[in-house]
Parts: sequence; structure tokens; C-alpha cells
Amino acid sequence: MVCNDNNPCTNDSCDGKSGACAHTVIPNCSFCGNNILEGDEQCDDGNLINGDGCSAVCSVQPGFTCVGTPSVCTTLCGDGLVAGAETCDDGNLINGDGCSAVCSVQPGFTCVGTPSVCTTVCGDGIPAGGEVCDDGNLINGDGCSAVCKPEPGFTCVGTPSVCTRVTYLLTTARAGTGTGTIASAPAGIDCGGDCTEVYNANTVVTLTATPAGGSTFAGWAGGGCSGTGTCTVTMNSATSVTATFTLNIYQLTVARLGAGTGTVTSAPAGINCGVDCTEVYNANTVVTLTATPAGGSTFAEWTGACTGKGTCQVTMNAARSVKATFTSP
Repeated sequence: MVCNDNNPCTNDSCDGKSGACAHTVIPNCSFCGNNILEGDEQCDDGNLINGDGCSAVCSVQPGFTCVGTPSVCTTLCGDGLVAGAETCDDGNLINGDGCSAVCSVQPGFTCVGTPSVCTTVCGDGIPAGGEVCDDGNLINGDGCSAVCKPEPGFTCVGTPSVCTRVTYLLTTARAGTGTGTIASAPAGIDCGGDCTEVYNANTVVTLTATPAGGSTFAGWAGGGCSGTGTCTVTMNSATSVTATFTLNIYQLTVARLGAGTGTVTSAPAGINCGVDCTEVYNANTVVTLTATPAGGSTFAEWTGACTGKGTCQVTMNAARSVKATFTSP
């Protein structure tokens, strides 16, 4: 009769007369792989397979903890050892650093080594970690740079990131008693007709004010501009600029000559010479002067800005002087 139970931890014997089997346990002996935690075994999960937490010699493998009989082994996420089904282990249980609190690689990252070192994958279309944008490529100039940061003048949103140019409105206005136009470079503003334009962020716009005839450009206000030169605006916010034009004014002076007497009056009003022989008029005002002789006198002629004996019409586009000659018999 064979009494061997194939247990290396027992001494087997058979009684030749009765045929009974005897099994004597060997002290401090263990039988790895029998599902029984015994002797100096750290674990026993019923198999001799390495990599499942309990090794082929019944020792707990790095990155695992094993409990019970039979032993149940689980990975120790956060111990810095990549083990079992863990795809990473960076030594902590923090989400958002590339290796999650359950030791899986988070979207947008790649993790290598033990402990795992995780870095973002710029160009994969997933903004992660320190990436502010990721549009799925490593091309500069499309709004999201090759290092996954928004480029100047762009805003980026979404996954993958969609980047659009930032634009700002430039508004111009004209003020004052005079007239004129405002033009821009690059084109867009032509005020008179078109006084607003949208420009890409950081565009440098140069404004030029041109007064109309009879007006003077007095200066800029707003947009950081002043003085009477060109106005340069960098479009990093909505901006308003005003150009002030003033209407020129000119003095009309009337004098009476000759031995006779009389008066000179104006339309529009202002001159009544005798009493008031000077008046200031807006540029391009057409002033009509009429000479009226006193009794016993005759109006002889105009000189200066007018000639002849009829009414005198003066266009005030400069200071003017007119003389009226009266004679007596």
C-alpha cells in the first residue's frame, strides 16, 4: 500500500500488518501553494505564480499587500511601486498630477518609471496639468502654441481647444465748431462716414485728423492721445478717441474816407460804421456791405477787398479790410 500524500511537510509511513497510513507533520515546514498560510510563509494564494502579489515562494511581492488564508493580495496604490493592474504609481493618492488616486494614468498625461513620473502630452487635444490649451497639434500661429499656451491675441476654450482671435472696437468722434475727417492705418476708420472699426488684439492703429477748409485741428482726446500730430492706439481694449476741430474766425475792418459822410452796414449784422467799424466772422461767411451816404454827400467807391460803387460782398477766408469813400459837392 502507498501512503504518500505528496505533502512535503509530512513524514508518511505504512503499517505493514494493518495497512494503516501514518502522517507525521514536520515541525516549521510549509507547503507553498496549498492555500494555507503556514510556517515562514508571508502569504499563500494557492498557486506558484509570480506577479499576482504572492510569489512562487509565498513571499509578498513589492507593491502588494496580502491578507487571509488563502491569501488575497491587492496593490498598494500610492507606495511609488507600479504593481498588478496599476498603470502608474507616483507615491501619492492625488488626482490631477497625471497618476490618479487609483493609480491609473489620467487623460492627457504619460507616466514612466517607479515611482512614476507623469508629464503632459502637448498636442494630444487634451488640456492637462499646466497646459492652458491643447488644440491637437504642435503648430505655432494657430492660437495655441507648440508648448500648449494661448498665443498673444487669442483665447482658447474646449477639449480639444478651439482658439479665436480677440478683437476690440475702436470708436472715433469729431467735436468742436469746425469740421474735418479722421482716417486710420490700417484702413477701417473714415470718419465722416465710418467712425467705428473692430481690430484684432494688439493691432497698432494710427489715426490722422485732416481739417476742412476754414477749420483747424485743435487736438486729440482719449486713447492715450493728445496734441495735434497723429494718434497711435494699441488695441488691447475697447478704445474711444475724439478729434476736436475749431472753425477759423477772421476780422473784417471797414473805414470811411473822403470829404463826405455816410454809414456802412453789414449783412449778417455786425458792422454799423459810424459806430462799429470792425466785426469778427466765421470762416467762409459771405458778408454784404452797404454804403449809405448822408444828406449832401455821395458814395463814391469801394476800395480794398471790394471795388466799384455797388454793394460789396466779402468772403471771410482771411482778415479783410474795406474802405468806403464818400464825397460832398
